[in-house]
Amino acid sequence: MSTLAIGHSPITEAIRGRSESGHFEGNDRRGRHRPPNKTKETDLGLVREHIESFPKTPSHYTRRFSRRQYLDSTLTIQKMYNLYEEYCRSQIPAVKPVSVSVYRKVFGTEYNYSFFKPKKDQCEICFKYSQANDSDKMQLKNDYDEHIRLKEQ
Repeated sequence: MSTLAIGHSPITEAIRGRSESGHFEGNDRRGRHRPPNKTKETDLGLVREHIESFPKTPSHYTRRFSRRQYLDSTLTIQKMYNLYEEYCRSQIPAVKPVSVSVYRKVFGTEYNYSFFKPKKDQCEICFKYSQANDSDKMQLKNDYDEHIRLKEQ
C-alpha cells in the first residue's frame, strides 16, 4: 500500500470483485451520474428555438453546391445572444439564460449559418427586390417568386 500510495479500500474492492479466473468482474459505478454543470436539454432546446426564429436566406447562385443559409448581415452572435437574454426574461416564468459560450457552441456546431451574403450571390432581380420599398416590392413580388422557384429547380 505504501509503494502504490493507496489506502486499503481499492485493494479490498479488487479482491471482493474478482472472479474465479482472478479478473475483476465487480460493478464499476463510475460515470453513472449526470455531471452537475451539464446544460439541461430544455435550455438547449430554448437556444435552438431562438436561433431558428431568425429569418434565413439560402445561397442564390451556389445553392446547388452549398446548404449554407444566411442571416441578416447586421447580426452577430453577440447581438443574437443579447436578444436571447431578453427572450428568456420575457418567458413566464423567467428562464435563466445559458452562457454565451454555450450559445456560441450550439450556433457553431448545429447550424450552417453565416452573417453575410457572398458577392457572387448578387443577382439583379434579387438585388432590386431587396432594395425596393414596400410598394415596389408588391409589384416585383410575382417576378421575384418565379425567379426563386426557377433557381431552386
